[in-house]
Amino acid sequence: MKGKNIVRNFLPCLVSILLALASSILCADVSEQNLKPKLWDSYLRGVVINKLAIQGEFIWLGTNEGLMRLSINDPTGTPIKFTKSDGLLDDDIQALCADGDLLWIGLNNGVSCYDGRTFTNYSKSNGLMEGAVLAIGASKRYVWLGMDTGIARIDKATRQIANFRRYGGWTPEAGSGAVNPAAGSGKAIYCDSLLVAPDGTVWHAAFNLTHTSEDGKVLGVYHCGHGLIHSRILSMAWVGNELWVASIGGLNRFNVEKRDELKHPFDLRIGSDFHQTVPNPPMRIVADGEILWVATKRDLTRFDTKRLRWLECREASTQLGQRIITDMLPDKRYLWVATNDGLWRLDKKALENSPSELIADYEDRRLSEIFYPPILGEFKVGARKFKVSIDDADGACGTSNSLRVEWTVPEEDVAHGRTHTIAQWVEFVDATRFDGIIFFVKAKRPAVITVRIRERNGEVWNYGVGEVKAVNEWVKVVVPFEEMRLDENHVVNRVLELAQITTIEVVFTFPNAKANESLVVWLDEMRYCKLPTN
Repeated sequence: MKGKNIVRNFLPCLVSILLALASSILCADVSEQNLKPKLWDSYLRGVVINKLAIQGEFIWLGTNEGLMRLSINDPTGTPIKFTKSDGLLDDDIQALCADGDLLWIGLNNGVSCYDGRTFTNYSKSNGLMEGAVLAIGASKRYVWLGMDTGIARIDKATRQIANFRRYGGWTPEAGSGAVNPAAGSGKAIYCDSLLVAPDGTVWHAAFNLTHTSEDGKVLGVYHCGHGLIHSRILSMAWVGNELWVASIGGLNRFNVEKRDELKHPFDLRIGSDFHQTVPNPPMRIVADGEILWVATKRDLTRFDTKRLRWLECREASTQLGQRIITDMLPDKRYLWVATNDGLWRLDKKALENSPSELIADYEDRRLSEIFYPPILGEFKVGARKFKVSIDDADGACGTSNSLRVEWTVPEEDVAHGRTHTIAQWVEFVDATRFDGIIFFVKAKRPAVITVRIRERNGEVWNYGVGEVKAVNEWVKVVVPFEEMRLDENHVVNRVLELAQITTIEVVFTFPNAKANESLVVWLDEMRYCKLPTN
């Protein structure tokens, strides 16, 4: 087998591996501590943080109650706090931008600039047009402000302000559209994402993507007709010379160099339902070399912009819990994450060196969605009745929850009813650094298990787990990817490419089941793993 590319899945894997138990039971310690590596540190819990900026040895936190500064080397220390009483224009911070020794702070009524000693404020009273400053970017000559009423420019040398009032934008009331913010019942947001290009021009967005010259002229406006998945843009990031755009509809790559030649300069589209079968839009993206960190509506994940593959980090996402990510910034060792419950720091080295990666633990019901059966609940397929649920009273390794799958063998089709397949959609995931899956299983009676993997090119691979004899007790199971065998009826290139997998299927059979018998399997704590070498 070449190219170990792992898949990300949760139910089938969990089931398959789970069932795989019989063929490869491990006697190793299965405590929760040995399964879950420590990836995060947290600070200032309970504080709602809107924005981050890194400046030298400090990290700045923009909150709705003022500005805070922490030492990157000792974030456990007491933060230094600045408010209106210290010279800030306002306490509700909307944007931050570290530019050399200066820190620019976007506020609802203007912008403040901190030079390490004092604040200099710019608002309507000294020439800045009215409106909230929602995004800030700096070039060699100018500081650019993205505002709900347009964009503005401050000359660094002279501190002269140039306002470029623009109409239209995105409104919560209208959803999207060209709305005059001065008219109607709702006030539009013209710009809440802004990036300065290497040539000094500015790319900015809220509704559609606009390109503006250094002198404030509109060079182009790009929308769904140019290939944008959705007009409501939420975040943007530069990866080298590539402009990546996150919208309600998913991720787009914008071809900056050929934007005037191509009918669709948004030349790559990746939809928002990349994790589950329901929309999960990217809310914030930030570049870290060739990797994009992506904070979605429900998860934290990564995207490799060169290989165009998702790099799952469900362990990190799950440990972060239900906290809402508002901003992210990477440095060489850590990813700093602002949330509605303090500042969080992810150890990237620990993440990469972790011996396992979570697929599903069923502690969070939203991670329990599956491809087939498609939902949690009771349903019927042919003559068979199914019930898929989260068991809140029993989990492996001391956890509280597990997946419970129950079905009834129909009297009119006993042979068919003894076997059931659970499949998981796993496309766009790459986990090549792992070489197997572990999981825990518990069954009401012994079962025979087979794991089936389907690749995008149509190739199918199987692993015969054999009979799982565990009854009403959790057992750890290991499935090595190198032991998968090609189905000779579905041959393409004879290479198991797990990064190209579309589904993982777990087929389990109860050979001696009788008509109307209830068959039950529990699955829990499924994860990718590095297997020990002999």
